Order: sequence, then structure tokens, then C-alpha cells
Amino acid sequence: MSLVATLICNPANPALDSTIVDGALAVIPSPGTAQWLFDEVAVDIPFHIPDASRDDIRAVEARLQQARGDFPIDIVVQPVVARRKKLFLADMDSTMIGQE
Repeated sequence: MSLVATLICNPANPALDSTIVDGALAVIPSPGTAQWLFDEVAVDIPFHIPDASRDDIRAVEARLQQARGDFPIDIVVQPVVARRKKLFLADMDSTMIGQE
């Protein structure tokens, strides 16, 4: 199964750098080339696990969380298929804007 690990942090306090990405690449099975979505804020790392189960995905997430340490970085691991969504919903209580 083709998967992607996305590492995300707060743009007001960027915490991602090449050291963090290198650490993530070291714990992901068969990683591809990391693709920066937004410098120091978000990066995608594609990888492949043949016949991946939910437990396999959780294991990769756990290794990434351990490698992340105490850095304020969120991690999402998901299938590449149907990953891009066409509708975005958000409650606007400070989710998308800084004032109400």
C-alpha cells in the first residue's frame, strides 16, 4: 500500500528542519523523497508497505512520534489513494482566523 506521512507544525513557531525530516526518514520503511509543502512547517514523506494493515500504519505512526520527541509537531499517516479532498470544513472559532 502506498502511504504518506505528513509532519505539520504551527507556522507561528516553525519546528521542522532537515534534522527532523532525516530522523523521520530513518524510521519509515522504504521512504521516498520528502516533499516540503511549506518550508519548516509541513512536509510529506511517501513510503510503501506491501499489504499494509491498520496495525502496520499505527506502528509507523508510533515510531514517528517517538522520533519526534518533544517537538511540537503533528503526524498524520494515511493512504495516498483518495488523499486529496474536495471539500474543507472548519468551525471558525479561531480555527482559521486569529480574531473572532
